[in-house]
Amino acid sequence: MLACVHLLFTNLCGQKENKSRKFYKIHFKPVRLKISLDAINNLRVSRAVHGMMVFWRAGIAFLAVPKTGTHAYQAALADSADIILRGPPGAKHMNARKFNRHMRPILGKEDAKKLKTIAVIRDPIDWLGSWYRYRSRPQLDGLPNSTANVSFDTFVQDYLSDDPPAYARLGSQLRFVGDSEGNVIVDRLFDYARLSQLDRFLEKKLERKIIAPRLNESPQGDLQISAKVEAKLREERSKEFELYQSVAG
Repeated sequence: MLACVHLLFTNLCGQKENKSRKFYKIHFKPVRLKISLDAINNLRVSRAVHGMMVFWRAGIAFLAVPKTGTHAYQAALADSADIILRGPPGAKHMNARKFNRHMRPILGKEDAKKLKTIAVIRDPIDWLGSWYRYRSRPQLDGLPNSTANVSFDTFVQDYLSDDPPAYARLGSQLRFVGDSEGNVIVDRLFDYARLSQLDRFLEKKLERKIIAPRLNESPQGDLQISAKVEAKLREERSKEFELYQSVAG
């Protein structure tokens, strides 16, 4: 049975406690880890955009890049994970820099050295399309982050603007898996278009069959993009496309 440590999200963010107190959950399986509550309480996460998983015996930390199918893998592998970060998006979608800065010290610097990070990367246009469709769902109608009344072309242009509106604030896959200089610091990346390779990798490492259901799928939508806007996207986000090509081959 998983033991559960509940931490105040306000403490994690370094913010003053307010009336609507949210809880942040870290689930641990009984493994031999030297983890102090003081170290956990010192963890700081931002309010960034389903959860990061650590498989201790297999030596894997599976980072959850948003909109790359990780929700399905968490559903399929939760019973095998030794640590799962759930809760606010900034926690469950902890990027590579935060993992190295905050989680590795918590796990013990020497013990954590054996952990290899993995993540899934998606074609940049496909990734933007998934966000666009996700934010077009009826639950967001009338809210600032809804794309229901915005074309995909406009969405991409707004994403590239200096001050994007709420619906186009997305972050970056490269920033998620890279350092402050744009160098990839995740040990191994997998192509979203070829998740069978990730399945085989996990099956070998975890010594179990992987059946990841399709979950959290975005609604259908028109993803037409003009040649002019696509060219601008490829020029201004060239590093994102280079990253994906390095993974897709």
